Amino acid sequence: QMGRNTKNTTRALHWGFGGFVLVMLSLGYYMTNTPYSDGLYTWHKSLGVILSATIGIRIYWSIRHPWQSSTSLGKIESWARKVTHRLLVFLLFAMPASGLTSSAFSGWSVHVFNFTIVPKNLNAEGEVEAFSVTIYEAAKLTHEVLGYLFSTLILLHVAAVLKHHFLNKDQTLLEMLKFKK
Repeated sequence: QMGRNTKNTTRALHWGFGGFVLVMLSLGYYMTNTPYSDGLYTWHKSLGVILSATIGIRIYWSIRHPWQSSTSLGKIESWARKVTHRLLVFLLFAMPASGLTSSAFSGWSVHVFNFTIVPKNLNAEGEVEAFSVTIYEAAKLTHEVLGYLFSTLILLHVAAVLKHHFLNKDQTLLEMLKFKK
C-alpha cells in the first residue's frame, strides 16, 4: 500500500508527464501539417531534450511505485492494463530518443533553446549535410510511427479510465485526481 506522499508524487508525475506528452504530440502533429516554422521546431526539440533529461525519474518512479488499481480486474483486463502502462512508459523514453537521434543525424543542429547540444553539420559548400542519411531516415520514421502508437495508446488509456469511471463506477479516476495534504 502506498503512503500519501508517494501517491501524491505518483499523481504529480502522471499528470505532469501526461500534459507534457500531450503538448509534444500536439505540437508535432501541428508542425508536420503546417508550413515549416523554425520557432516551432526549436520549441519541440528543446522540450524533447528536456523530456529526455527527466524521463529517467518517471521510469524509476513507475518501477519502484506501481499504481494499484482501486478495483479488482479480470485476467485479460489486468494483462491489458500492464501491457498498456509498460508501453506508455517505454514510449516516454523512445519518443524523445528517436526524435533526438533523427535531429542529431539530420545534420541540422539540436538546441535546448539557445544552448547547442549537436552542432549543424556543414559540407564544403556551406550546406547542411546529414551525418548519416540512413540513421536520420530510420529515426525519423520511427519517431513518426511511435507518435501514432503513443496517440493510440493514450486514447485507449483515456477510454479505459472512462469505462472504469462510468461503467464500473470505481474510484480509479477520482483517486488519480485527488491530491492530499
